[in-house]
Formats: sequence, structure tokens, C-alpha cells
Amino acid sequence: MSDAEPATIAAGVMAALAGGLLLARTARSPRPLEIALDMAIEQTRRTLSAGNDAPLETPKLVTNHRP
Repeated sequence: MSDAEPATIAAGVMAALAGGLLLARTARSPRPLEIALDMAIEQTRRTLSAGNDAPLETPKLVTNHRP
């Protein structure tokens, strides 16, 4: 596992969430939020696996989407 600070990772994920939400609301589409979160998850995975040969499991996301 890398020596990345948890607070730094959390700040990056929260920034992606906030930016994705803003863009999703502006576009009236969930797609910008999906893209931002996918990228944040992938970057977090890469950061945490740097220098570690063991692959990280992909988390199972549960969503309660109501139209």
C-alpha cells in the first residue's frame, strides 16, 4: 500500500463528488456525476495499489435510484 494520506484521498473524492454534482445538476443528467465518481474510484485504486502487486477488489456499489 502506498503512503498516501487518507485525508488527501478523501479530499480528492469529495472534490470529485462536489464537481460531479454541480455538473450533473447543470446538465440535468446523472452522467457527469457518474464520470467524476468513476474517475475518483479509479484514481484511489491506483493510489492505494502503488507499489503493491495484489489487485484491489472492486467495491459493490448499491444505489437506490428513484425516478
